[in-house]
Amino acid sequence: MSEYLLEVNNLKMHFPIHGGILWRRIGKVYAADGVSLTVRAGETLGLVGESGCGKTTVGRSIARLYKPTEGKIIFSGKDMSHISRKELRELRRDLQIIFQDPFESLDSRQTVGDILEEPFIIHRIGTPEIRKVEVKKLLARVGLDENAINRFPHEFSGGQRQRIGIARAIALKPKMIICDEPVSALDVSIQAQILNLIDKLNLARPVLLAGGLGPANIELAIRSTQSYCFDVNSGVEVSPGVKDHEKIEQLMSIVKGIAAA
Repeated sequence: MSEYLLEVNNLKMHFPIHGGILWRRIGKVYAADGVSLTVRAGETLGLVGESGCGKTTVGRSIARLYKPTEGKIIFSGKDMSHISRKELRELRRDLQIIFQDPFESLDSRQTVGDILEEPFIIHRIGTPEIRKVEVKKLLARVGLDENAINRFPHEFSGGQRQRIGIARAIALKPKMIICDEPVSALDVSIQAQILNLIDKLNLARPVLLAGGLGPANIELAIRSTQSYCFDVNSGVEVSPGVKDHEKIEQLMSIVKGIAAA
């Protein structure tokens, strides 16, 4: 049994470029090229780098929302690179994702109750009565009232929608959560609330955070004492005790300077 919950070896994700009259393949975009990383149970790994360097691509490839061009993704002892759709569905119960844009990631035609009940239905967990009770518990955990059950996503603010997205991600008690810049689309005044919520809910499960160089993303990456940061561009990994690490201090000083300018 491996000591790692997640192992990524030489992950490559290349997107084809098509053009011309016959719309032939004329090239490819190297969105992720040779990324390797590991995450143990209870750890937080933050992917940092400038916009467009491939953080989101790495996160979505690990969740198998993209099929990688090359490389291995081993989660909970199983190679996710070569498994059937049925096996992938079973693994996704233990590997969830919080998306960057809370509005785009929620079905506008479903009520909040339907959105939060759907994971239980897909994985055939509980009776309708038990599922409704679980939905109410999820809403309470993320700080929303029960009356949110019958409302639609467009009736909520950005911060409230992200709370709904977080509730959906933790519904099945996954072993790991991937956060794709979960606060970058929110107002600064709301970011701290969501950071505190994620921090509170993350006490017993590891997180892979794909975040930019903004202060909020870096702060979320380093809050845990068992945390690492991985620079997508250079491949540099920062060791535990990252709060005092020189690289993080440099990043924080840079982004604070930009924010003050």
